[in-house]
Amino acid sequence: GVVESRNYASNDASQISAEIQAFISGTDGNGAALGFRSEFRTFFTIWMFLTRLPSPSWIDLHPGFLMRGMGYFPIVGSVLGGMYAIILDALSISM
Repeated sequence: GVVESRNYASNDASQISAEIQAFISGTDGNGAALGFRSEFRTFFTIWMFLTRLPSPSWIDLHPGFLMRGMGYFPIVGSVLGGMYAIILDALSISM
């Protein structure tokens, strides 16, 4: 089969949405600089992506935060694994 060629090597900024350009330049898309709050948002974006457990209401599945959150997958997985281990241990002791 023929593989479709997409010209990703092009540096044409007009093809990139303004929201992603703002994210790349160091803001969260709303003009706020990336900092502790954005790391918190990144963590809970991955938390919400991996689970159905509650997360803060101002968290959404922004593609930029999903991309940044790749480093949080092991952390969120460890936290969830620890929580589930504690629950399983507590249930096995009570039975």
